[in-house]
Amino acid sequence: MIYITGATGRLGKEVLELLPDAVPLVRKKANLKNEIITDFSSDQLKKIFKDAEVVIHLAASLDFTQPEKMREANVELSRRIVEALPPKAKIVYASSISVYGKELAEIPANEKTECKPDTVYAKTKYEAEKIVSGWKNSVSLRIGVIYGKQFEEYRTILKLLKKGWLPIIGDGKNYIPFVAVEDVALVVKNSIDAKRYVENCLGLNLNLQRSIC
Repeated sequence: MIYITGATGRLGKEVLELLPDAVPLVRKKANLKNEIITDFSSDQLKKIFKDAEVVIHLAASLDFTQPEKMREANVELSRRIVEALPPKAKIVYASSISVYGKELAEIPANEKTECKPDTVYAKTKYEAEKIVSGWKNSVSLRIGVIYGKQFEEYRTILKLLKKGWLPIIGDGKNYIPFVAVEDVALVVKNSIDAKRYVENCLGLNLNLQRSIC
């Protein structure tokens, strides 16, 4: 059985398109096929995951105004999920390239680049990544900035730039690692069958980004 958190998000919906039989975990009714409503407590997660073969963990908080809420959503929930996994289950975790920090140790970065998280969000994602990677069968995907047809805010910004209504920040030569939501969803799906790779007792960390100017 495949379970998925964060299924109501834009990436989650795309993943569900590829995995229609996966079971979404939600806090309130979302009218998703097979959904299970849960408070994500340790007790409930252990009961739900009894038959889990794979857990795809996409849920996260980006609320920078509430660091404690962000820590609960990004770190403590990840900890409870890992602790609730049955022995043979696999976890696929949606991490972030923010774990490298704004000042990259090397360009281009790769899976072995030193991580220097420098924001609350980046620190919580990195801490959660370490928790997940401690599980014997895990994949952590360090995902770049996701774009797609449902990310209308990017279209708005590009339209404003094209019309000259929005100033370019800096010298205009900076690169942003965008990645298409369809590509991310496909990698998430393919990670279910990816061969387990262990280095220094950690799970597999994969960069997932496409740099464009």
